Amino acid sequence: MSTNFSSTSIRIAFVGPLTGDDASEGNALLNGMSLYLDLVNKQGGIQGRKILLDTFDDQNERSRARQRALKIAEQNQALAVVGHVAGDCSLSGGRVYKQANIPALSPVSQDAEVTQGNDWYFSLMYTNRMEAR
Repeated sequence: MSTNFSSTSIRIAFVGPLTGDDASEGNALLNGMSLYLDLVNKQGGIQGRKILLDTFDDQNERSRARQRALKIAEQNQALAVVGHVAGDCSLSGGRVYKQANIPALSPVSQDAEVTQGNDWYFSLMYTNRMEAR
């Protein structure tokens, strides 16, 4: 799948729980990203290109996470994805991103399976195994 990027902007997708029981966690991540991207854009963006953030709510539900990942892939605009929060959501979405060749980064998922066997998914967190040690 080839991606059509605008010469004037860079699109990044964020997906996480923005409503439901875990909304505070997803909204905290989204707010942090938004603040940083606002700063980058005020300083001229990346090589003069503004970063646009598309948001998707998966409510920390596995089936919804897959639906949102499919929508991101279908829209074919995101250079990369930041999300999901829950490990099972990351696994579900990760399969879609792998197939669509979209790099994804989970800021909080601790499940080692999220990145194993998926060269397109990355994690910022230590794994459950590392924490147990």
